[in-house]
Amino acid sequence: MEIRVVRQNFIDSLNFINKISISKTGVSILSNVLIEATSGKVKLTSTNLEETIIALCGAEVLKDGLTTVNLRTLTDFIVNLKSDIVSIELKENLLNIFDDKSNISLNTIPYEEFPSIPVKNDESFLDIPSIDFADAIDRTTFSTSQDSSKAILTGVLFEVDKDIHLVGIDGFRLSSINIDFKSFRSKEKELLVIPSSSLNNISKIIREMNLSNDSCVTLSKVGRDNQIVFEIDNVSFITRVIDGKYPDYSKIIPADFESNFVINTADFIDSVKLTSIFKFKDVSKIYFDILTKDKKIKFNSSLAEIGSAVSTVDLDVIDGKDNRISYNAKYVMDFLVHCNSDKVEVNCINASMKKATKFTEVGNSKYFHLIMPIMDR
Repeated sequence: MEIRVVRQNFIDSLNFINKISISKTGVSILSNVLIEATSGKVKLTSTNLEETIIALCGAEVLKDGLTTVNLRTLTDFIVNLKSDIVSIELKENLLNIFDDKSNISLNTIPYEEFPSIPVKNDESFLDIPSIDFADAIDRTTFSTSQDSSKAILTGVLFEVDKDIHLVGIDGFRLSSINIDFKSFRSKEKELLVIPSSSLNNISKIIREMNLSNDSCVTLSKVGRDNQIVFEIDNVSFITRVIDGKYPDYSKIIPADFESNFVINTADFIDSVKLTSIFKFKDVSKIYFDILTKDKKIKFNSSLAEIGSAVSTVDLDVIDGKDNRISYNAKYVMDFLVHCNSDKVEVNCINASMKKATKFTEVGNSKYFHLIMPIMDR
């Protein structure tokens, strides 16, 4: 192997494949990157056995070749070079990397020891506008579970039919969003549950590429192991599909509500911040006091040994019954920081009914969030 490559382009590709965390398995090959030089490009591959990232980088390939070296060491050295062009040459079991002033020789592990890379099916089945997809990921993955014993809830449900419906739930809250696809080439409705950790990495890749919404993320299936490939420009991200039956989330979406109001998003955020300073066992519990006749909502929180806080917001739109309901402030704030509207509509039921409260962006019915109230004892 002998190549010359633009340093910044090589760094960009290395940054993409560094997205996945390497499992602490003690298998040294998993800390390595597979480097393949052929036909005017370099293909870089990293894997942790559950996820694989492949990045293509244009290069002057003087001699084809394959090898693997430690990914972190390679990245650290390339990043700290100063030259615009970097030379890479494989001699026996050493990979030599150098510019006109600096060089490093890295021990290699034969490429035959690198895990086999899943091969996608010949035909892709779905194209999604890149920015829409990244937005949808960011607005659903935060609602998925972190509890590995509930594996199905650690992923986001994809329902693809007339549009793409993404759902994330953890048992206490739900995020739901619909987006349009660019093209859908499957004869049947697709139902997939994708790990939220993988989707967050895909969103980061899209953001770092500075892609326009004219570009697309293309999905293809892998013939074995129930895996799926997301292709984003010159990067391919391969991840598993989570096995299992996703819960029937429609059962927790209330059909009717007792209290409804519309609130300015900035006022909402400020009030939640002000009244969520008290925490008990890492949970900040805040009350919504909905005062229909006064057209106000009061946000309250307290901790007996410290004190209490109240923030009042005047409302232009409010109807239904007076209500007093408490929530985990973090769950409310997680929705608000992902809200793209100046106003939020809130629909709720008395907490004793054990029904979720619905939060919707005004002017955008395609995205909503549900939060279960905290029951007072």
